[in-house]
Amino acid sequence: MAIERISGKPFNEFMSERVFQPLALKTAQFADVKDIIPRKATLYSRYIPDASRFEFMERNGDGILSEHQMWIVPSLYPESVRAGAGLVMNALDLAKFDAALSAKALLNAHTLETMWAPVELSGGRIGDYAAGWRRWTEKGHVIVGHAGGSGVEYDRMNNGHYSVILLTDCPGTNVHAFALGILRLYVPDL
Repeated sequence: MAIERISGKPFNEFMSERVFQPLALKTAQFADVKDIIPRKATLYSRYIPDASRFEFMERNGDGILSEHQMWIVPSLYPESVRAGAGLVMNALDLAKFDAALSAKALLNAHTLETMWAPVELSGGRIGDYAAGWRRWTEKGHVIVGHAGGSGVEYDRMNNGHYSVILLTDCPGTNVHAFALGILRLYVPDL
């Protein structure tokens, strides 16, 4: 809402003009299961959407069982949540986005530092999030990232040397553990 009020443009249009087009992210767009996008992966889940998974049923309606005995997850992302959900792009465009952050081509160093700075909560405790990014420290290394409910993870070390991007089609996969394991291959003391 803040972006729309300040820019005077719909969020999708603002993102296209200010981020997707300048970085040549040709596949980046906001979408959900109802949008037809060539080569977009279907989301699957190993859990059965039954009474114990009321939230799944409430948000997404009846699940559909695939031929592989996994439930197809019909995720819906209305425009009201698209600032935090429903962004889709291919792996190459996601790598371009990460490279632009590292090169400070999208945001300058001061903005990145501000965006990734720890947030002090009431009572003086430091929060786990920084301007929408999850932020944590592992053995002295600061890592920022974001996980999607669809089994994706994007983590980058704050020094900008390493990023790990995992894309799966199975919500419930522990992509955070995978990403940390990959980072440890390159930063053994992590």
